[in-house]
Amino acid sequence: MAPRLAVPLVLLALLAPTRGAAQVPEQLGPYWFGDARARVRPALFVQLQLAGEGADLGALAWEPRLRRLRPVLQSSLFEGRVTTSLHLELRPDAPELVDLWADVRADDALHLRVGQLKTPFTRFYQQPFIELAVDWPLTSRWFGGEHQLGAMVHGEHAASGLGYAAGVFGGQARRNGLARELARAYGEQLGNPSRLDAPAPSEPAHPELVARLDHAGREGALRHAMSFSASWDLAPARGRDFALRLAPELDLELGALRWTLVGYAGWIEDARGGLALGALGALSVLAWRADRHLALVLRYARVHVTRALRDDARAHADAVHATMDDEAWQARYARAGREHAHHELGVAVEVLVIGRSLTWQTDLSWLHDEAPGEAREGWRVRSQLQLAF
Repeated sequence: MAPRLAVPLVLLALLAPTRGAAQVPEQLGPYWFGDARARVRPALFVQLQLAGEGADLGALAWEPRLRRLRPVLQSSLFEGRVTTSLHLELRPDAPELVDLWADVRADDALHLRVGQLKTPFTRFYQQPFIELAVDWPLTSRWFGGEHQLGAMVHGEHAASGLGYAAGVFGGQARRNGLARELARAYGEQLGNPSRLDAPAPSEPAHPELVARLDHAGREGALRHAMSFSASWDLAPARGRDFALRLAPELDLELGALRWTLVGYAGWIEDARGGLALGALGALSVLAWRADRHLALVLRYARVHVTRALRDDARAHADAVHATMDDEAWQARYARAGREHAHHELGVAVEVLVIGRSLTWQTDLSWLHDEAPGEAREGWRVRSQLQLAF
C-alpha cells in the first residue's frame, strides 16, 4: 500500500502553498453573463478519486474513478426575483438528472421553489457537496435528505436569525446514493428514475411532508446555529420508506474550529400498520481550518438498527420467499433483517489550493458493521482532486 499512498501524499506536498508563494484567488468564479434583468451562470464540478477499501489496511483493493462530472446552468431573471437551476451528472457509467427547479422570491422571508430538488431535511444536507470532507457520511445514506419532486416555501429573517423551509414532495428518492440503506436492509432494490440513459419507472406518488426550522446567532466570538427537521410520509412503502424522520442539529464555530452535531431517528410502519422506531443515527464533524489553504476534519457517524426493524425486515423477506426460487431469494434476501449497527470513523486532510475551486482531499476511515453473532471491520482510503468553477 505504501507506494500507492506515496503518490497522493507527494501531490499534497506539492500542492500545498508556501508562505512565500504569490497570492492566489479565493475561488474561481462564479461567472455570470448578462445583466440584472436576465443573466446565466454556467458551472462545472469535477472530482477525480483514487479509492482503496478492504479488511486489511496493508492490502486494500484500489480503484481510480471519475467520482463526479457535473455541469450546472443557473439563471437569474427580473433582478433575481426568479432563479432556475439545471444540474446534471454526466459520468459515463451513471448519467442522471440531479436538479431541475425554479425559485420565485417574493421577499427574503418568502421563496417558492418547484421541481426536482433537495428536500429540506437537515441543514447539514443543504451544503454543497464540494464542501464535504470527500463525500457524504454513513448517516446520509440511511436518513437522507434526498432529491425528490415537489414544491416548498423557504426563507429567512436576518434580524432574528430565524429561517425555515417546508414542502410537499412525491415520496420517492429520485436518484441513487442517499436515503437508500433502509431498502437495502430489507433486501429491496430501488430504481433510479433520473437516469438519462435507462430511467427506472417512477413509483406511485405518495405525499411526504418535510420541514426544517433554523436559528443562527452569535455570542461574542462563538457562532451557533440550531435546526430541527421533520419528515412525515403519509403512505410509506414498506421496506422502502421511513414513515417519520426527525433530526435535531447543532453547529458551533469558534475561530478556526467548527463542530457540527446531527441526531437522527426514523420510524417504520410495520406489517400491522403500526409505527415502530426503526433506526437511530448520530453524526459528529469537527473541522479545524489551519489557514486558508489547509483544513483537518475528524468525522464519526453511527447508525443503530432496532430489533423492530430487523424483525419486520425478516418477516418481509419470509413473506416473499414463496414467490421466488431459492437461489434468487438467497441472493437478494438472505441478509435481510441482519443489520444491527454501523460505524464510520474518519480523518481527512484538505489542501485548498484555490478555495473549494481547486482542492486536494485525502481521508482514512475505519468501518465497523455489526450483525447478530458477527462483526466486520474494514478500512477505506480516498484521495480526491476537485475542480469547481
